[in-house]
Amino acid sequence: MKNNFYFIFLIFISYFNYAQNVIVFDSLNKYNIPYVAIQYEKNGLYTDEKGVFKLIEITSDSLFINHYGYNSLKLAKKNLKDTIYLKPIVQKLEEVLIKNKYKTIVIKQPKSTRFNGDFPISKKTEIISIVIPEKNIKNSIIKEISFKIKKLNKSEIPENIEDKWSAVLRINIYNIENGLPVENIFSSEPKTINVLNDNNIILAIEKEYIKIPYEGLGFGIEFIGTANNNVNEISFIRPALTSKESNNDMTFKSILRFTLDKSKTIIYIDKFNQEHIQNTPKNIGKNLKMGFVFLK
Repeated sequence: MKNNFYFIFLIFISYFNYAQNVIVFDSLNKYNIPYVAIQYEKNGLYTDEKGVFKLIEITSDSLFINHYGYNSLKLAKKNLKDTIYLKPIVQKLEEVLIKNKYKTIVIKQPKSTRFNGDFPISKKTEIISIVIPEKNIKNSIIKEISFKIKKLNKSEIPENIEDKWSAVLRINIYNIENGLPVENIFSSEPKTINVLNDNNIILAIEKEYIKIPYEGLGFGIEFIGTANNNVNEISFIRPALTSKESNNDMTFKSILRFTLDKSKTIIYIDKFNQEHIQNTPKNIGKNLKMGFVFLK
């Protein structure tokens, strides 16, 4: 009898450890970090709004933890405890020359194209527009950026859905090397939007003192997932697009990437359109519909 009880007890403990929740904390301030990227094999997941993920969902022997502003970690699954601490990266402050007066340059969002005026992106996906500045805005400080997310079509909305359905996304900015995004230099706090309405997202980042260099910058919308715990989950959002490839101030090129795929596969949106849409028109949407305010 004792042996049977001991055997059952071992099974219970083993299952408990396997199915346990793990929470990711800031090692310095001891607060939980929401929506941290957990990568394993060719897959991955995000922690929830409380920084929690389930160990049972990890299907490999090791995992890679990555979050903007923190040192990355590679950990063996068997060594995981119920708490993981990420160490903040100490940012080196560069000398900043602040002028008394700046010239404000406003670049409004272009008009939406009539054909393919938005692009559905699924969870764990990011659409990035690579923006190359012309001489008049090169090395200008970015004061503000704006994006538009279109509401879902009626046919895309599950039945018995609530009046408000929340999707969680994040705005990222990248340095550019050889025409592609490399280093993440800014990530916004996670933003929650109602996908049943059009959303105009405005991000004030003047205090970040980010300048747009000659090589350009990448501006991305990362779709993390839905905030509603419901079986009728919405699987994608619709960032608004423009057919514009350039204007007097900048040129654009846009890509898709899968945020939790360690292979870093990218897809060019214009190439995707050509391969999947017959007789692709010139005015098809291919770049994010963005607005800017620069300080020169």
